[in-house]
Amino acid sequence: MQVDMHLKSKRRPMQFLQLIFFLLDILVILAMCYCIIGKNWMKPTDIRSDIARYECYAVAFAHGDGAFQHFPSRQCAPILGSPPKATTDSVVASLKKIGAPGFIVQFVASQSPEKPYHYLPLEYPILALLPFALAAIIANAIYYQIAFACLMALIAVGIYLVLLRYKSRTSALSFALWMMIGYLLNRFPDTATGRFDLMPGALTLIALVCAMKSRWNWAFAFLSLATFTKFYPVLLLLPFLIAQQQAPRYATLKWNAWRRLGPLATFSLTSIAIVAISLLLSVAGTLNPLTYFGDRPIQVESFQASLLWLVNGMDISHLSVVYTFGSLNVLGHFGSLISLVNNALLAVGMLYLLWLQWRGKLSLPMATILLLMLVTLTGKVFSPQYVYWLFPLAAYAMGEQRGWIITWAAFSLLTVWIYPILYETVHAVILVAYKPIFWQVVAIRNFLLFTMCIYAYGAATLHKPEQTRSTSETLSRAGKPILTSTDSGPIATISSI
Repeated sequence: MQVDMHLKSKRRPMQFLQLIFFLLDILVILAMCYCIIGKNWMKPTDIRSDIARYECYAVAFAHGDGAFQHFPSRQCAPILGSPPKATTDSVVASLKKIGAPGFIVQFVASQSPEKPYHYLPLEYPILALLPFALAAIIANAIYYQIAFACLMALIAVGIYLVLLRYKSRTSALSFALWMMIGYLLNRFPDTATGRFDLMPGALTLIALVCAMKSRWNWAFAFLSLATFTKFYPVLLLLPFLIAQQQAPRYATLKWNAWRRLGPLATFSLTSIAIVAISLLLSVAGTLNPLTYFGDRPIQVESFQASLLWLVNGMDISHLSVVYTFGSLNVLGHFGSLISLVNNALLAVGMLYLLWLQWRGKLSLPMATILLLMLVTLTGKVFSPQYVYWLFPLAAYAMGEQRGWIITWAAFSLLTVWIYPILYETVHAVILVAYKPIFWQVVAIRNFLLFTMCIYAYGAATLHKPEQTRSTSETLSRAGKPILTSTDSGPIATISSI
């Protein structure tokens, strides 16, 4: 009797503490949704926004590209003003030129974008249509923006809950902080819910969680889904593959054993199925996103743009600013050389990262976030929404260390300062490039990311690799599942930077 009373007295504080944490999570989630939805809440669709362009894609897919004429002329202008390189007619002509079988030529010729279900986005792979179309289904044209913003907010909530369940409350709170940081400046940076980049970020996080729980087939399947939402996750295939091959369950198998190749086969088959569906709908639409990015010039917020500004004497008069591909871009002397150098840095950085991971100096979470940081840094484009590729993985890999939390918060703050704050100070987008402070803030943000990459690479290089441990779940003394040290990784143990 006394034992039972003693146990009950110990449970009451624990239950009260759990209730407090539950209420804290609810408050954080509500605050995060309030902050990231921002001015999209209860606001009719802004025809100049990216969401309005997504609506054009959704309706054109469902009804054919003739649906563009039913929208205000400015709403679909970014799409109509960027004619695709590959059209149904050009693909048919190419097939005839190489002597393709007649039934293939006829099949492609039947994929007229004027017909329903044959118009695909110019710059995005096919799975990007899912949130576009879902928002169109649940809301009419006037309130499409509200529906889309709510969908993205739900994905943000999902990321918070995944981090809470499979990592820690500290990581989840770090993610929420980085998402809400702009509200501290009395701004509602609706970038998170005004773009769809949280979707591939969430799918990539789920793939990482599955990998850390040794569910490798699911991990590679989700990585494939993320890739065909936005192409960048395909670069994570190699870090995932190295981690899978080094996992204890595969380490003792022969290099060509089927079990070793099974997860990679899962990725391949999933990708083939998605590509096949895309080709069945539109061969031209499948090809266009592959050429879209390669044609883009240097975007003004990228690290390459900062370098271009510096080598031209920090004088904007030596640069040419243009509005193309739906963004503000910059041209100038040494632009081609800077792009070439950054491509070389990307190649060398990826190879060195994979070598560090192979040597056991980088965990999979750290290899994943560091590779995405490298890709973001060396790319020609660094739009503000790209931070939502980074935040979920950064919260998982680094969100428990005070130094990283503060650094990522500063990175988020600088990004919000660039957009929307500086952009809101001009009445025409192109004018923001002629504000001297714009280039300074962009350079500070980009060199902060550069410093973060250098620090992480240096710390990994100096780290002494530990013996390989299992990534499978073990039980803590409290009886709750935790992950072994492979989860946190050698670099994630650094407490400050």
